[in-house]
Order: sequence, then C-alpha cells, then structure tokens
Amino acid sequence: MAIFLPSFLLVPALGPLTVWMRQRPWARRFVEGANAAAVGLIAAALAALAQAGASSLGEVLLAMATLVVLSLRPQAAPITVLAGAGLGLIGALGV
Repeated sequence: MAIFLPSFLLVPALGPLTVWMRQRPWARRFVEGANAAAVGLIAAALAALAQAGASSLGEVLLAMATLVVLSLRPQAAPITVLAGAGLGLIGALGV
C-alpha cells in the first residue's frame, strides 16, 4: 500500500494543475516533450533488458509471440503480469 498511496493522493490533488496546464500552450508543449522523453527512456530500457534477457531462440520467439498476441488483443495489466509470471515459472521449471 505504501508504494501506491502517494499516487492515490497526488492524482486528485494535482487535478486543478492539469486544467491550468491545458490552457497554456507552452505547458502543453513541455508535457508533450516530457512524454516523448519518457517513451525514449522506456525504449532504451527495453533494448537493454532484451539484450540481457533473450539468451535463447525460445525466449526470443516467446517474446515475439507475446507482442503479437498483445497487439491483436490487449489485456488488462494484472492479467498480463500474471500470464508472464506463469510462463516464466514454466520456463524456469523446464516444463
């Protein structure tokens, strides 16, 4: 709970600031730039994790199949996390 509590408190508290920022073109451009930077950082982290984690052809194929399935039929985040954990457990056990 301690991990999520700050965001639960910040989101409603910053609601008025969101309205204010939408009314100012410079603030909107700043937020768009920050979003682009965040996407770039996530892509860089993904590339680093992919290099470290994809050690076999089976893992690469599993990752590609997962990408295709989630692109065609998006799932809720908890379902995706649980499915990934289950597949990782199966892979670790060698089943």
